Amino acid sequence: MRRVLGRAYVHQNFIRLSAWLDEQQANDTLRHELAHIAAGNGKRQPPHGLLWREWAVRLGTDPRATSHLAPVNAPERLDSRRYWGLECPGCGYRLARIRVLPGLYHRTCGSRKGTMQRVMRGSKEEAETWVADR
Repeated sequence: MRRVLGRAYVHQNFIRLSAWLDEQQANDTLRHELAHIAAGNGKRQPPHGLLWREWAVRLGTDPRATSHLAPVNAPERLDSRRYWGLECPGCGYRLARIRVLPGLYHRTCGSRKGTMQRVMRGSKEEAETWVADR
């Protein structure tokens, strides 16, 4: 859990905290998640609704839905996603995408002549360089 501070599994009465929290974040997050467990999970009740806010105040935490900070001690995320380099066979237009949807085509060339072809696969930098080298 590098981006999320914690999570409450209300039906199992179980709380999971990020291993990357400092002491203050751990205390605040534990109280936040305990408020979820105490409020329960009613069908007509939003997760951060009035009952949850009441419990958050009782437990001594700020009744906010989310934190603006990631876990303090979490290492930076490396972008290890692979990108596709796509090329239009009609005009040679190039672009880079992580996901390639079926039937993707270059609008200018149309769906018959411009169905994008997968030409290369690599890191974001490699794909961007390939697109720029047109």
